[in-house]
Amino acid sequence: MKSARDKSDNEILRQKAEDSLKKNPANLGYYCLPTPYNADTIKLLHQLEVQRIELEMQNAELVLAKENATKLAADKYAVLYDFAPTGYFTLSAEGKIMELNLSGSQMLGKERTHLINSRFGFFVSDDTKPIFNSFIGKIFSGKVKTECEVILSTGANIPIHVYLAGVAAENGEHCLVNMVDITKRKLAEQELIIANKELVFQNEEKVKRAAELIAAKKEIAFQGELIIASGLITMLLDSIPDLIFYKDTDGVYIGCNPSFAEFIGKSRDEIIGKTDYDLFSKEGADIFRHHDNEMLKQKLPRHNEEWIAMPDGKKVLVDTVKTPYWAGDGRLIGILGISRDITERKDLEENLRKINAEKDKFFSIMAHDLRSPFHAFLGLTNILSTDIQTMKPGLVEQMARMLNESATNLFNLLENLLEWSRSQMGVTAFKPDTFFLLPEITKIIKPVLDMANNKGVEMAFNIPENLEVFADAYMLGSTIRNLSANAVKFTRRGGKVTVAAKPASGNSIEISISDSGIGMSSAMVDDLFSLSARTNRKGTDGEPSTGLGLFICKDFIEKHGGKIWIESEEGKGSIFYLTLPYPSDQKEKNVIEKSGSADKRKIEIKNLKILISDDDETSDFLLTRMLNKISREILHAKNGAVAIEICANNADIDLILMDLGMPVMNGYEATQQIRRFNKDVIIIAQTANSLKGNEDRLAIDSGCNDFIAKPIMEDELMDLIQKHFTFSHGETFRNLKP
Repeated sequence: MKSARDKSDNEILRQKAEDSLKKNPANLGYYCLPTPYNADTIKLLHQLEVQRIELEMQNAELVLAKENATKLAADKYAVLYDFAPTGYFTLSAEGKIMELNLSGSQMLGKERTHLINSRFGFFVSDDTKPIFNSFIGKIFSGKVKTECEVILSTGANIPIHVYLAGVAAENGEHCLVNMVDITKRKLAEQELIIANKELVFQNEEKVKRAAELIAAKKEIAFQGELIIASGLITMLLDSIPDLIFYKDTDGVYIGCNPSFAEFIGKSRDEIIGKTDYDLFSKEGADIFRHHDNEMLKQKLPRHNEEWIAMPDGKKVLVDTVKTPYWAGDGRLIGILGISRDITERKDLEENLRKINAEKDKFFSIMAHDLRSPFHAFLGLTNILSTDIQTMKPGLVEQMARMLNESATNLFNLLENLLEWSRSQMGVTAFKPDTFFLLPEITKIIKPVLDMANNKGVEMAFNIPENLEVFADAYMLGSTIRNLSANAVKFTRRGGKVTVAAKPASGNSIEISISDSGIGMSSAMVDDLFSLSARTNRKGTDGEPSTGLGLFICKDFIEKHGGKIWIESEEGKGSIFYLTLPYPSDQKEKNVIEKSGSADKRKIEIKNLKILISDDDETSDFLLTRMLNKISREILHAKNGAVAIEICANNADIDLILMDLGMPVMNGYEATQQIRRFNKDVIIIAQTANSLKGNEDRLAIDSGCNDFIAKPIMEDELMDLIQKHFTFSHGETFRNLKP
């Protein structure tokens, strides 16, 4: 049954229809119908006409009500969109600006009317334009939220760094982009102050509507006519990566975005109505409330970096900007806050500071320690190039020996620098295995023995033959070679250096390198493994030193989980100690299985047919001199294509020295081509590029039997050739010539 009010409304509507019908006599023509139409018929026609007019009036009222509701919603959305603290843009797939808010136009430094249909990329700096283009492409191709940071070139004296977050619209024809200014703190504070002052001078109606939109967000979802606007607002809020929250003047949360809720670890419903004391520790809440009160007192935006203790005990550093917002009557009604987790950024800044310090040290060493040996090297070569015709043979021999020493010092310095670079770049692969220690040390210590013999220093070894270690052979060899070379360097003629090893407590192996040298002060010992301290000094015979090798040794040993330390006293020598893990039973079993291979016996290598494939004339000359005594014929190729042709025409080639970095065709491709028709020839790769770190693996994968780095030492090369031309009992080597 209809209520009395509904009945009254119907009567009023009926009366309006009657009045309208009377005002338009043309609608009363049915009163003039012919006689056959009786009074009832005329009355019925009259009622139908009145009802028709009523329906037209009701329809007009509905249309007007719908238009008013839509306009109200659009006005509210426009206020929120225009006066949001960050820039919002609607961009086409080509990057054209279709729509933007007031903040966005201010960031770009132009009026909105001038920005519509302009390409956003015009305002992006040349350096970061590829990042922006990739950002737009990912939005439309991935259909997921995408982020990037670019620099705007708006004609200002200071470049503007901005953070962009965007997502494609549901129709796929445009995307919504949020832009946040992340320039320096002072600039951010100034911009927020300006923005706040501008908001204060906005008219009362706009401020009131903006506040109403924040409070009415949930109500919009229930209005069917505003479903599209509701989805757009939600999409914009969800696309903002920063932590956004709203509080009243008492510190009670009245709203937040999903990023803030996720950061806190609670739902928005669990946050709204709570204070900082409900969500954080009392210590943290006290700090937040103090900052809020200061901001409310000054009525100006405030910027703080605040540490937050999370429920799991982890502390997070957030960068927070808080600004007041006002009611239409001028009352301060709350706080708007935007925060960003900058813990990782702070850590990265600290790591960058350390990396820059190490880089400065690296270039300092290069500038200082390379200059002196190069001075001697250049001076000696200059004398030889101008006066060799008049010099006596003995003097030429002396200068050649000095040149060799200078070149050796340069090479050792460069090796340490390159080793340090590989370590910092992470290209030195860590591949530990179990092996007997004494044979490995015997193999790698030979250069140090030569150095000790030339200086008249005795070297002794106290290592059990069956002592095994679990280590990366390359890193351990480099470490022991560096430490023992240093021991010889700082020991006077007639002194002694001892390399010893033994099982130690804690399931580890202890290796020591002791000397009877000049020793060190306690201050020098404290700084010895620090790259930032300058600890280099010359040896007892004036040998150069950078101090960089010890830093590398420490890095290598720590990769094994071991430690390195030193005991020293001035005038009484030094002892370097290092520890390595003791092999497990399974690792020992693997070594026993490996050591049970067939007995090998060496042969005298001679009468080999050798191909040297190298585009460097000096390298080709040196290799030819080294290989003359073991060859019957040496062939030469300047690039990989020529090497393939020579191999195809000489099936009896025994050995190929293959340079990897040749023109026309490199050594990798040439080796692959040769392996298609010759599986047996021994191919040893050679390269001067030591920074890539994985070239040896790539060379083996291409078909090479082994790898040697330039500069190539004759003893090292001969040992490598001997390795591949050694055969087992009962086997026949096809290239063994009488």
